[in-house]
Amino acid sequence: MGISKIYKTSQKLIKETQTEFNDTDELNETIKGLLNLKDSEIYEKVYEATKLESKEVEQQETLDNLLKVPQYQHATKILKKPLLYFPPITDLIEAGHFLGIINMIDLIAYAYKQNTLTSEDLKKNYALLERLMSSLNNFDTVKDYDVPDEEFYQELRQMKWDKKGKRLFGKLEDVRGKIMVDRGWGSASSTFQTGEMFMLGFLAACNAVNHERNVMLTEDVIMAYKTYFKLLNTDISKLELY
Repeated sequence: MGISKIYKTSQKLIKETQTEFNDTDELNETIKGLLNLKDSEIYEKVYEATKLESKEVEQQETLDNLLKVPQYQHATKILKKPLLYFPPITDLIEAGHFLGIINMIDLIAYAYKQNTLTSEDLKKNYALLERLMSSLNNFDTVKDYDVPDEEFYQELRQMKWDKKGKRLFGKLEDVRGKIMVDRGWGSASSTFQTGEMFMLGFLAACNAVNHERNVMLTEDVIMAYKTYFKLLNTDISKLELY
């Protein structure tokens, strides 16, 4: 498929999404954020970081050290680890979602630092994870927040999709996939896109938990993307998290 045809396909998909979800607040801003990824230098750096070996991106932590991290403890204890991700046979939110968001935080931190992340960097990333889960888009400004506990993860395990929320999530996933093709990343980006999908699903679920719901709505999808765009444009090393 030629570049011009790909571009027309992307535009058609965007128009269809805008028409179907014309009553969704901040949808146009979300689509604009997606389109900005076409020329984003930091997005390119994050993607390039996925091609590196894990030991190049971050200092390797021992299992003993990881088990001292509260969020890792909760996730390991409560979230399931299915061989295949196939909801509703499996939980909608599972261990892969937790790993997806942690991995994305680390990749973004590396993209700014352009050097292997130290144990202190990784400690900061876990502190950021707590803020993302509890405060989402306000992760960089919140002063007081409830640290996610075991009950929070139990609620994540119970999460389901609202039909409209699931459809919007899928539509925006398709738009993001087209943008990767526009950037020339091709099929090599599939693992990266899957990681993003798990991270965005995790953020949407966290927003639902924070609003005392066990279903994810369109507004949760929008908040997940808003949070992701802000995170992409944040040098984590410059945040005061503790």
